[in-house]
Amino acid sequence: MEPVALDPGLAALLREEAARLGLAALDMPSGAGHDAQTMQGLCPSALVFVPSRGGISHAPQEATDWRDIEKGAQLMLAALLRLAGTAA
Repeated sequence: MEPVALDPGLAALLREEAARLGLAALDMPSGAGHDAQTMQGLCPSALVFVPSRGGISHAPQEATDWRDIEKGAQLMLAALLRLAGTAA
């Protein structure tokens, strides 16, 4: 599949919610083929990445601390609530 640009509006929303939650955020291009690559043709899509120990991803050695997984989940929840119009 050809690379696609993901939705800039959703990316901005994720950056804003990360800042509101006090989470460090970084825009990252991804060369990996994710579901969002396909979904972007159907609806606005974006990705949330969390740190992997040692920077290893897409390999059997990949591991992520539960604290970082929780932060990613909190960001996703905040973004979904905002998109649903129910954010505090």
